[in-house]
Amino acid sequence: MEVYITPDYRKRRAVNWASDAALTYLNCLIHNRVMKYANAGTSGGLLIVAQRLLNWTRSSVFLLCGLMATASHAQTFTTLANFNGANGYNPNALVLGSDGSFYGTTQGGGSSGNGTVFKITTSGAFTMLYNFAGSDGATPRAGLIQATDGNFYGTTSQGGVNGQGTVFKITAGGTLTTLHSFGGTDGSTPAATVVQASDGNFYGTTSGGGANGHGTVFRITAGGTFSRVLADFVYYSPNTAGAEPLAALLQAKDGSFWGTTYSGGGSGLGLVFQTSASGGYFNVPYYFGNGRGTAPTAALIQAADGNLYGTASQNGPGGQGTVFSFVSPFASAPQVLYAFAGPDGANPNGTLIQATDGNFYGTTSAGGANGRGTVFKLALGGTLTTLHHFAGADGAGPKTALIQGTDGNFYGTTSQAGNNGGGTVFRLALNSTASPAPSISEVDNAFSNIPNSPIQAGTWVAIKGTNLANTNPGRGWNANENFPTSMDGTSVTINNKPAFVYYISPTQVNVQAPSDTAVGPVNVVVTNNGASAGFTAQLQPFSPALLQWGGGQYSYAEITRNSDNALIGNPSVIPGTVAAKAGDILTLWVTGLGATNPAVPAGQQPIAVNGNFPLGINPTVTVGGRNVTVIGTILRYAGLYQVNIQLPVSIGTGNLSIQVLEGSYQSPANVLLTVQ
Repeated sequence: MEVYITPDYRKRRAVNWASDAALTYLNCLIHNRVMKYANAGTSGGLLIVAQRLLNWTRSSVFLLCGLMATASHAQTFTTLANFNGANGYNPNALVLGSDGSFYGTTQGGGSSGNGTVFKITTSGAFTMLYNFAGSDGATPRAGLIQATDGNFYGTTSQGGVNGQGTVFKITAGGTLTTLHSFGGTDGSTPAATVVQASDGNFYGTTSGGGANGHGTVFRITAGGTFSRVLADFVYYSPNTAGAEPLAALLQAKDGSFWGTTYSGGGSGLGLVFQTSASGGYFNVPYYFGNGRGTAPTAALIQAADGNLYGTASQNGPGGQGTVFSFVSPFASAPQVLYAFAGPDGANPNGTLIQATDGNFYGTTSAGGANGRGTVFKLALGGTLTTLHHFAGADGAGPKTALIQGTDGNFYGTTSQAGNNGGGTVFRLALNSTASPAPSISEVDNAFSNIPNSPIQAGTWVAIKGTNLANTNPGRGWNANENFPTSMDGTSVTINNKPAFVYYISPTQVNVQAPSDTAVGPVNVVVTNNGASAGFTAQLQPFSPALLQWGGGQYSYAEITRNSDNALIGNPSVIPGTVAAKAGDILTLWVTGLGATNPAVPAGQQPIAVNGNFPLGINPTVTVGGRNVTVIGTILRYAGLYQVNIQLPVSIGTGNLSIQVLEGSYQSPANVLLTVQ
């Protein structure tokens, strides 16, 4: 794409702002250089990384970063209940009641063999609340929810008046009311529980029945008024494609409902759908396949970052299922956050949860060290930690979501094995020792390579010290275009305002300073296992700094040439680079140039405006002490400016000082550009 910069220039100049190579190189900068990944190696190592990244797309970087697993952390696993048939077997997911106890259902067993409803405390005290008899429902394949009226609601996949499943209400004391019996045309065989929406009504799915026999979406009131079907699934259709919705719906923050189907759609391998409460809107943003997994059985969740996350139970890059994410505004295909390969687990059938530490937790129904399933933790960046490998005596085949209790521990069920073969209820307590509070040793403009260099609102800031994060090795933010204010429990404030986190490690955290931070001395605090002592940094109206090679080892600007995207450096010092030549048009990467017009708040990405990015920045650039032509400046990425310059034909040769000036502030004078 060519963008013509006309304001403030006598002559129109065409500048290639967005060639594929330039954008790929930009991704390289963002992911491996811009934020100076914790003092990485020598310039040669950095160059190798950069050259390899030139051949990768953003999604490939995301996927490769996601395929990482770590060993189990210490934890305490406790079996709270073993199912034996008489008290039920094959338990579904638990729900935490307002009384602090957990409530659940079993698919079979009980006095009639049709399943049960039970209560269990955190200490394992078990109470049978209800035995299904068939006419009131049978074989509940999903857990319960507790509604705002204090009662619990759920579904059975069989039984009822027509033998095709029910929706029911049950009190905490065990009094059950059948609200609706499915008859086929209105749906049949619900496999998921209902959800209570913002309008107070309950919404759910059936895996079969409806006009086409492939399932439905329905609405029902607390009093049992069953509304018209919102969607009748068709195995393949441009409107209501999909078949066998096995998972509960999610009502997103925008009020729409999101769900998955196990099969059907363009690929026949399942899909993600979106619908409205009125049923007047139905959209299929994604058909599974394409290496991202297939056959989803779990509900989606909307995490604190606003994005949607879910699991696909089969296939994917590792062949054993995936965890995927939809990035807001959900306009593109999901990204694979993690791909299971077998030893780390297989077939994630349960819904994820996001725990109080910000990480995701879930289960796989197979795989692991014993082939019987696992419990795992997954960081937002894609690092998976296996917390428990089931072995049989402690249960097997967990197919449901975990739930975090008020005590911070995780509770769940297994569908098989245990002492009596009918599954278990378990508790997993993560043992942790108190970690020392973080300590800050310096705060720098991330591009300057000068300790305690001044920062500016919107600049990228490198904070160095000890115990800054629990994530080791460090990781960058990969899940979203915009940036969070907390990552894996690490957060930063500058003058009590949250900064936007890009990279964390025990010794370095990189953030973008908030937009509205006052000029002058500012107080920087890192929170991780407690808050650090405040560190005083200096904040200026502008703090220009050029991206440099080598993490401070070399003071050469990291530049690309517009004509061929060659990497510009000192080839005798930095292998793989070439020297610039007189007359070249070069691309500089700069931070600290100030606000744009229109403004792009810190933590957010610039949005194209009439084919361009926000302008309003007019820096001066000198090479060897001489002003050079600045062709134009754009905000390419959050806090990262692209400045295109043209060297004069009479610039001279050698290692020349290159500086960027904005207002009365200039970048460090020791940064060099090699010209031959």
